[in-house]
Amino acid sequence: IDIRIASWFVPLIIVLSLVAFFIWYILGVQDLVDTGNLSPLTFAIFIAVSLLIVSCQCAIALAVPTAVFLNI
Repeated sequence: IDIRIASWFVPLIIVLSLVAFFIWYILGVQDLVDTGNLSPLTFAIFIAVSLLIVSCQCAIALAVPTAVFLNI
């Protein structure tokens, strides 16, 4: 069951990260959100990478037991 979850989890997180990037970039370009001293592109990249970093903990929690079980 871990492999089935992981096979959907990773692509889902990547798609969500891209969606978050485009949404925050568009909001930043239209000045609907305060990006501080950052450009809208940099701000959107920070949001997308933050999403990937936060979800990486879950990916590691799924990958390590699977790798140990498969002796990789």
